[in-house]
Amino acid sequence: MRVPDEEGNDLAQNYEEKAAGVRAQAAERFPAPFMEAAQALVEDLERTVVAEGLNTGDLAPDFTLKQAGDGKQRSLSEALANGPVVLSFYRGQW
Repeated sequence: MRVPDEEGNDLAQNYEEKAAGVRAQAAERFPAPFMEAAQALVEDLERTVVAEGLNTGDLAPDFTLKQAGDGKQRSLSEALANGPVVLSFYRGQW
């Protein structure tokens, strides 16, 4: 599924291009053993966690959570009524 941004560009393609740029910059700044270890962690996450989640461009099911800051309940559908939404999840305890 193609998901366009405000200018009609494919969001997934745009993300991949930006991610490739970040990877190239990191490769210039960090030693090869660090980059290899980071890549191994990414591949492990993709095999174990990401495989169970949504793919780029998938539609997320509607849900309701407490909003950061004021704690009010807010649904995904309410947020989408105002435009595109970026979901970011933070792991609580390691």
